Amino acid sequence: MNPNSRVYVAGGDTLLGAAILDALRDAGFARLVGVGADEPDPTDAAVEAFFARERPEYVFLAAGKSGGIALNQARPADLMLDNLLAITNVVAAAHRHGATKLLYLASSCAYPRHAPQPMPVESLGTGPVEPTSAAYATAKFAGWKLCDAYRRQHGCRFVTAFPANAFGPHDDFGPDSGHVIPALIRRAHEAKVNGDAELVVWGSGTPRREFVFSRDLADACLFAMRHYDGDAPINLGGGADVSIADAARVVAGVVGFRGRLVFDATKPDGAPLKALDASPLRAMGWRPATDFRTAVAETYRWFLSHRSGPAVSPNSIGGTMHARLYRALYRIRRVEEEVARAYPTDRIKSPVHLSIGQEAVSVGVCDPLRPDDVVFGTYRGHAMYLAKGGDLPAMVAELFGKDTGCTRGKGGSMHLIDPDAGVMGTSAVVGTSIANAAGYAYAQKLRRSDAVTVCFFGDGATEEGVFAETLNFAVLKRLPVLFVCENNGYAIHTHQTRRQGRPDIRAKAEAFGLPAERLDGNDVVGLVRRTAEVAAKLRAGGGPWFFEVATYRWQEHVGPGRDYQLGYRAEDECRPWVEADPVKRLGSELAPDEKLAIDAGVEAEVAAAFAAAEAAPFPDPSELLTDIFKEDADVVASRG
Repeated sequence: MNPNSRVYVAGGDTLLGAAILDALRDAGFARLVGVGADEPDPTDAAVEAFFARERPEYVFLAAGKSGGIALNQARPADLMLDNLLAITNVVAAAHRHGATKLLYLASSCAYPRHAPQPMPVESLGTGPVEPTSAAYATAKFAGWKLCDAYRRQHGCRFVTAFPANAFGPHDDFGPDSGHVIPALIRRAHEAKVNGDAELVVWGSGTPRREFVFSRDLADACLFAMRHYDGDAPINLGGGADVSIADAARVVAGVVGFRGRLVFDATKPDGAPLKALDASPLRAMGWRPATDFRTAVAETYRWFLSHRSGPAVSPNSIGGTMHARLYRALYRIRRVEEEVARAYPTDRIKSPVHLSIGQEAVSVGVCDPLRPDDVVFGTYRGHAMYLAKGGDLPAMVAELFGKDTGCTRGKGGSMHLIDPDAGVMGTSAVVGTSIANAAGYAYAQKLRRSDAVTVCFFGDGATEEGVFAETLNFAVLKRLPVLFVCENNGYAIHTHQTRRQGRPDIRAKAEAFGLPAERLDGNDVVGLVRRTAEVAAKLRAGGGPWFFEVATYRWQEHVGPGRDYQLGYRAEDECRPWVEADPVKRLGSELAPDEKLAIDAGVEAEVAAAFAAAEAAPFPDPSELLTDIFKEDADVVASRG
């Protein structure tokens, strides 16, 4: 296997699969197939067509659902069937389409409950497995036997590896569905945040487990693919042998939970001891590189940076999230209403393009994003700027042309920026943000970041050449970028049907080979759910993606008022959009006291921002030629 080989990781969205993909990319493998949205469902017959089309030479089989004791007890049939289907589909297709080698990743759960410790591969099948995970373990055991059968009958280079308990970035941190370490991290973090005096840990704490950082285990998988071709399975371990109690203490220390650990002995322990005999792997020269505490700390850092994104289920909309969405919508609406009120007084020093009526698009897309995700927008960018967390006083001051503005009063309404919040800029030139966003996403990909870039633009921008050029480039480079076309039907005063022979923007995007879908711009909850799902795909390498979002601007193209008197559109056209206003709809669904409290807080914040802008100074005339472009400090010093 070399960097020019065609490699497929079945289960690239699993903990170990994602780590293997990262390891392959870091090693320079450029011909990875079936990544992200291109990966077929391994439990589906589509695997056969995928292998026929892509012809992968090397296959890592990491697919199949897994979980902790709670999930194994609640859904044994689901776990067993999912793994059996994935194993049989991928193994059979790999044989039929001539894969050079396959590495099947089984599970240490397949070892007998009372196997000698550390567990040698010779003990497999010599006794009953742990009852709490018997269904899952049986499926994993069957996968080994299937690979062995293909070796003996067909001479296939199908190798089975039994990995130790892995944890790390991309893990399942569900308190019930997750494995030991990620579940402990989640529960310890929540206990710390809530100020709890106790953290309850399942079981007596006495069982011992061998834990390996997922990045180290992925390295072991690449090592085995390159260097091991024996008939017998091989153990991938050699990590830390730690009791559950000691693991919980390390997690609590890393997270900063200072309360008491309580071990609930009424809950099942699982196997009393589970460590793999990895001496054959060590004899070949492989060792893990990351100690247990460092691995826990890295995993916790990943959890902290991702917990506000799609790790929160997009199907759990309600409660505090419902109130948060209403507040974001109402806040943008009230800011722009105040802009419209102040504009005729000439205190606002630049043209304004209001987002009134289109707020839900920005809120719905930006709400699930992480702090390190970035957005690029257009001159109608107030809503996007605020929805992503842009500084409100700095925005208002910028409209007033004041020195405290986000571009020190020199950019105005159409050039807003707040890099600390992930707002990388808005532009007055139609279509320019499309290329800027793609360039930024390309840089993020080269940095191996899993941050997402979102680009907002209007339907008029799809008629610019940069639209076609950039979408094509984004597809070729598989960039982690979400293109969001806010289709309000008009480019200034000309309707889409009068400008486009085929007014189907989604179809335009699909023609370049990227997934595209049309969404309702008034359905803020639907946008949150779908953006969360798509962002997860982009982080896993499944980009780019395209949303055409139907929306409608209530105000004139530029300025504070309505413009129905111009004759290019009728007021009746706007009425259904006003009647479906998501700001009013979400507000009506909140408890009256809650809504009043949100409204009062927003009103106070908006009033303070406008008052601060009024009081702030204008830039000094000496600042006229500063901030025109950014110069490298070393270059400036050398001129000195």
